[in-house]
Amino acid sequence: MTLILSSVNSFDSIKMSTFSSLQKLYTYRTDIDLEGFNNSNLSYVNILFSDVKNFDSLAGCLSLRSISLSDTVVDDNIVYSDGSYVMKDSKFLSSFDNVTELFIYVDSIEDVSGICEMDSLKSLTVSEGSISDEAIHQLDEKGIKVTQKIL
Repeated sequence: MTLILSSVNSFDSIKMSTFSSLQKLYTYRTDIDLEGFNNSNLSYVNILFSDVKNFDSLAGCLSLRSISLSDTVVDDNIVYSDGSYVMKDSKFLSSFDNVTELFIYVDSIEDVSGICEMDSLKSLTVSEGSISDEAIHQLDEKGIKVTQKIL
């Protein structure tokens, strides 16, 4: 089952958890509060041009293998300022131990420490020029392959 959303509040997030066959969650231009969200079958999340609260609730979804965040505000970790999306802090990703693929399309990634703590992560795809060579080297040392894409 795939769910595509346009507007969700925290009560809806809890109701969404009851969709036991939900495997893919897509949001586009959505304000979403994921407080209390938990789903044992969710394997893929794609969030585009959205504003997300309580993103870390998804860490309880043990089947989650792939996350894609594109031009999205996530709590205080990815912010929109002066016309740019900036990942200030990646610690919110450190508890996603089952995720193997991560796609982060923002203008700048300032911190990769939380990404380095993702136990199963194999690949990180980012916007070209959004990540420093030093950060790429840090991720490479952890066995995480970084791919930069022109968007």
